[in-house]
Order: sequence, then structure tokens, then C-alpha cells
Amino acid sequence: MQKRNKFLSVLALLTFLLGVSTTKALAPQDVKKVEAVSYDITWKASEQGYTDGELVSKKVIDDNFEIAFTSGRYLLAPRYFSEGGGYLSLQGISDDCGNGFLISPRPTNEGFCIKTIVVTATDAAYTSTMRTKHGHSINSMPSHTNQTFSGVTYTFTEATSFRYFRLENYASNEIRIQQITLSITDISPIPWKKVTSLTNSVEHYDIKRGQHLLITKPTIEPSNALYDYFFTTEDPRLTINGPYIIGVDVCENVVVTINTFGRTAEGERLTTTFTVSVTDAPLTIDGALGIGYLSIDEKLYKIENVRVQDASLTTDSIVLHENVEATNTISVIHPNFNPLNTYTYVKGGTMSLFAKVRKDKALNKNFLVEPEVISYTDKAVEFANTIMASDEAGQCVTKYATVRAIVDEMSAEELAKLKCAGTVNDIDFSAVRARYIAWAIHLGESDPYGDGTPISGAPLNSSSDNVLNTTILSIIFIGFTLAIGLYFVSARRKKLLVK
Repeated sequence: MQKRNKFLSVLALLTFLLGVSTTKALAPQDVKKVEAVSYDITWKASEQGYTDGELVSKKVIDDNFEIAFTSGRYLLAPRYFSEGGGYLSLQGISDDCGNGFLISPRPTNEGFCIKTIVVTATDAAYTSTMRTKHGHSINSMPSHTNQTFSGVTYTFTEATSFRYFRLENYASNEIRIQQITLSITDISPIPWKKVTSLTNSVEHYDIKRGQHLLITKPTIEPSNALYDYFFTTEDPRLTINGPYIIGVDVCENVVVTINTFGRTAEGERLTTTFTVSVTDAPLTIDGALGIGYLSIDEKLYKIENVRVQDASLTTDSIVLHENVEATNTISVIHPNFNPLNTYTYVKGGTMSLFAKVRKDKALNKNFLVEPEVISYTDKAVEFANTIMASDEAGQCVTKYATVRAIVDEMSAEELAKLKCAGTVNDIDFSAVRARYIAWAIHLGESDPYGDGTPISGAPLNSSSDNVLNTTILSIIFIGFTLAIGLYFVSARRKKLLVK
């Protein structure tokens, strides 16, 4: 009996202790409040490594966001200038086709959003009327028109935050952006559901070099999940610019991966793929002049074997035509494309290039921008390559007639390049001239350039000069002979008188 009572007492004690521990476990605990991560970051134009006059490219702001720049149909792309501490120039046009930029999330963004954007200009005189857009998806961005600066700053704030922001200059005044400040938070305004599926309706795209292709939207489920995605590819012949794929170089069936920003219940991003092929877009000068306003895009057209009609207007431009008989011309405009007096490109030269087409609204004429020169030659280059091709013995005799014939075919600009240029595209024209002049002197050539130019700064001797010099030498020789003769005659006479 005593043993039973003892057992029951121990059992009661254990039950009591278990109840106490269970009560503590179930009692309300102090919940640690998770603080939001918020920060500000300022992106300064002068700190991006741009050179003066450079066309600006996409840049990283931080781990969460990046900025890319766009140009309008009429305009040169945005450029950086170092003046006044450095700024980005966004040109504007009154028909909503000006320069702009897009801020978008990077693949490394894990839920961060933007609350406020402040754009700072260099001066109130360089601000403009703008259109802005914002949203959590590139495919859903409400538009805000008639946006203006207050002094030198433009501020856009959204209480519910956003992940994408686009600004476009659509007035005629230039905007000079000095810096952009973002206020960023990791608090999402929407309780998005976990992603469960990702499907793509297009498996392959064919595009042209330089083309910016807006990829067809994939389907992301459920409908209340974060509808946003990004692209990745390992092939440098394609580049990614937000929702666009850009054809950088010719390629075939390059794989691009679509990745969801939203994650599954297991914490993973869903992926699917498509392929892209890029081909050249051939174009003639007449074709470039005939492209209509609505057809102007970002394609890098391939224009082959056209002639330089003028390269003496400005440092930033040259004029092309199909051939010497063609009357239609088109300008190539690009910062420091052909610095004056460098003879990089001269009248009479032949060029092949990639370039984009834009429109000069004032002149109502198309022009070419962002050139990538494929090949270039002219008679001065041909001359240099021919005369410097080898170092064979006696070549001044065997090759002189060939290079002299090239000189006779040169335009005045090509001849000036041969006579005056320094090093141009890795050709040292000083060495070229030195060899040619040495050949001419060796062969007794009186006028190697065909224009009476002195050799090495000394006047060239004409045939009449040679006759005159011969006559003078003959007179000197005859005079000297007569003097000797008279000396001997005089000496002989003195001897006879002595006798």
C-alpha cells in the first residue's frame, strides 16, 4: 500500500512538472520586430568612367538596380560631357521621341523596390518637359505626362514603391543630368504569392544586327504572383537591356534563358529558354535616305563600298555617296569621327560600315549615326601598302612606275594625305614618304608628286635648270683651261727673253 502511494505521489509530481513546462512553452513570447532595410544611393555621371563626348551605355547603380539609355528617332544617342563637373546630355524633340533612360532591377535584386527618385540637372536652363513611367513590371507602367523640374531637380515619389522607372525628354530643350538619387526599401507593397509555373509561347526569334527586340511576354502563374522576369545569356553576340534582346553580332540559335524574379515555395526561380539568330541588314545610301520616320529603329545597317564625297566639314562628320557619279549623299555623324587634318578619312576613299539611321527634322533628311567602320581604303593607303610591302633589292627600279601611277590617280585630298599625314590607322606616312623620295632621287625623278612639290624641302631642278648648270660648268672649265694655257705661254716667253 505504501509502495502504491509512493508511486502515485511521484506520478503526480511528474504530471505537475510537465504541465508547468507545457504552460511556459505555450505562453505568448516577445516577438522580435524585423526592421525594414532602407537606404539611399546617388549615381553620379562623372563617376562612371565615361570619356568626354562618349555615347553612354548601360551602367550598374548597385546590386539591386541598373540604368540604360535610349535615343529617339531624330536624335543622336545620349552622350557624356566632362564640362562643369560632368553631365549626361539627353536631347529632346517635341513629338515624344527624345532621349531617355530606364532604371530596372538587376538579377541580383531580392525584393528591393524604389520609393523616390531625384534627378539633378547641372542648371535650370538645361531642364525640360518629360514623360515618366513607373511600375513593378516592364509590361505594366502607368504614364505621367508634362513632368517638369523644380529648379535643378525633378522628384518622383510613389507611396507604394516601384521597381521600374522610365524618363523620356519630349520637349525641344536639352536635359543635362548630373546625378540620380534613389531611395530604396525591401518592403514590398504587394503580398505576392509564390511562383508555381513559367511558360514561354515563342521558341525562336530572328533579328537584325543592332535591333532591340521586345520579347513576347511569358506566362507566370499564379496570376497574383510577382509578374516580372529577366533574361540571361552567355553569348556576347547578344546583349540584354531590360525586356529587350539586342543583336550585337551575327549568330545562329543562341540560347537565352527567361528567369522569374519571383520564387517558388522552395525558394527557387523558375526558368525556360528560347533561341535567337542575328543576321546583317544590308542597305544602300538611297535606301537609307528613303527610310520613313515610323520605320527608323535601332538596327545597325550594313552599307558597303561607298565613296567619301567630303571629309572636310567638321571633326564629327563625313559625307558619303554611292560613287563619283551619284548625286544623292548622306552624312555620317559621330563624336570625333574624323578629326580635321588627321587624314583619317579623305575625299575619294572607299568605306564599308555599320550604322544606324536617324532623321534631321530641320532639314527633313536622314543621316547615319553610331558608325562601326568595317573597312576603309584610299589611294594614299593603297600607295603606302604597295611601297612598304617588301624590302627587295632593286625594288626602287622595279616598283617605282607602279607607285608613281597610283600618285597620278589620287584626288587632291588623297595626295595631301600622302604628303602631309603622320601615322594614320597604324600606317606611318613619314616612313612612306622617306622611301618614295629616296627612290625618286636615286632615279633622278624631278617631280615625284606630279605637282612641282620640292623634294625634302629643296627646289626641284627642271630640264632648263639642268641645261643652265651644264653651260655654267662648261664655261668654268673652258676658262680654267685658257688660264692654264696662258700660264704656260707666259712662262715660255719669259724663258726666251732670259736667253
